[in-house]
Amino acid sequence: MTFFFTLITFLTITGILPVLVFLVVTRLKHRSPKEIACSSDLQSERIENAVGLRTASQIDTSDDAKGRNARSKRAWATAPVFVLLILGVELAPWLVPHPVGDVSKMLGRSLRVYTRDSLSLSEFTRFEWTEVLVFPDYSRRKEICNEVRIGGWDCWWLAPDRVREGERFLVFVDGARVVHAEFHSTLNAYFKPYLFPVARFAKGTKFQVEPGTGANPPTLRRVDD
Repeated sequence: MTFFFTLITFLTITGILPVLVFLVVTRLKHRSPKEIACSSDLQSERIENAVGLRTASQIDTSDDAKGRNARSKRAWATAPVFVLLILGVELAPWLVPHPVGDVSKMLGRSLRVYTRDSLSLSEFTRFEWTEVLVFPDYSRRKEICNEVRIGGWDCWWLAPDRVREGERFLVFVDGARVVHAEFHSTLNAYFKPYLFPVARFAKGTKFQVEPGTGANPPTLRRVDD
């Protein structure tokens, strides 16, 4: 029951449920093309049996019915396409992962190839920076921009609408200036401590590497914790 109400709430918020209701109501208001055709044929037979002649107005009526029949077929053929498009647009931001950045890739590759006791993120960067801000999953654009202290188009250009589960959003700054931002996959490594709304690490911060076990990735724990 809880899943049912959750599903209904999600479909309502995303606008999918109103579209489905509209299609069902439209379907109930208009008979199927087959029913319209049968009705038209029966009406024609009755008129022919009664007067033995189809008038010009009856021919026009039949043509109108055929036109409505064709329009109804086209509407029902295209309706599923629009529903799928709406569903795809609404679900894509929640399901499709963001591309992983270069720093995260090099970090993950290093941990997989070499046995490390400790490391620093500066080993994997090619730009100047003084601090990195690590935003956890489910962070929103407003929270990110408030911490970085930017707004307007700079905010929309820099930050995603939402950091998805299994991701971190890294923002490297040089003083108060943003010099680099990217997505980090937790499959490459976990950062500890896990802080909300953001964990801040200076450039010289050393991380102790705790090896991963099985499907669990390595953990980078700040040395002074």
